[in-house]
Amino acid sequence: MDFVPSMFMPADSINEDEFLFSDSLLLSPFIPYQNHDHVCNPITNKNCGSNKKRSLCESEANKRDDDRESKKMRHRDIERQRRQEVSSLFKSLRSLLPFEYIQGKRSTSDHISQAVNYIKDLENKIKELKEKRDRIKKSIPGINTTEECTSSLSSSSTLSSSCSCVDDKHITVVAMPCMVGVEIIISCCFIRRNKSLLSSVLQMLAQEQRLNIVSCLSTRLQQKFMHTIVSQVDDGTKIDILELKDKIVNM
Repeated sequence: MDFVPSMFMPADSINEDEFLFSDSLLLSPFIPYQNHDHVCNPITNKNCGSNKKRSLCESEANKRDDDRESKKMRHRDIERQRRQEVSSLFKSLRSLLPFEYIQGKRSTSDHISQAVNYIKDLENKIKELKEKRDRIKKSIPGINTTEECTSSLSSSSTLSSSCSCVDDKHITVVAMPCMVGVEIIISCCFIRRNKSLLSSVLQMLAQEQRLNIVSCLSTRLQQKFMHTIVSQVDDGTKIDILELKDKIVNM
């Protein structure tokens, strides 16, 4: 059969042949159905990969920027807090300095320098006061320094051999009437100090003799203690002075 161009064929035959040809294309089992939505375009996929990489890089860069900003903010807050603490410390230091040390001085370095000078002046004043105290102690008789008191306490065990008390009583008592009642003067050796003599005498006067203690004064003279007790006697109460004296001596 010779090939006849379509232009020389009738219109009906041409349309019928086109219909048959199109049906054969649509119904042919050898042409599979393809979803063009999922067709991979190499140019498009290449652009998608680069976009993903670009988005990942941008997100990492943004994250680094956020971390850097947060670190800056934390550092700024810490520095602000440190400056506030230092400022409060300088204010408290300035409040402790006398006015004559900070008069006309406004800078912080001047205040610190004047604080050092103030501390040195206080140390010198303390040293002068200690020297003055020692001179006063030495000028007053009967007042011993701490070293002398310590040495006297350590040597108290040897005082019995060198004691000049009469009849080894280590105590002398003088009792006499006074305006309010009875005045008792007790002079005891240093050895009797450890036996709580004064408390025993006061307890005896209050409980046994029914006396009201008005005053009690204790002084130290060399190696002796002198206690002066003033007690009040109630009306109608009789006190035997000699008996009271003997009781105190024999305690």
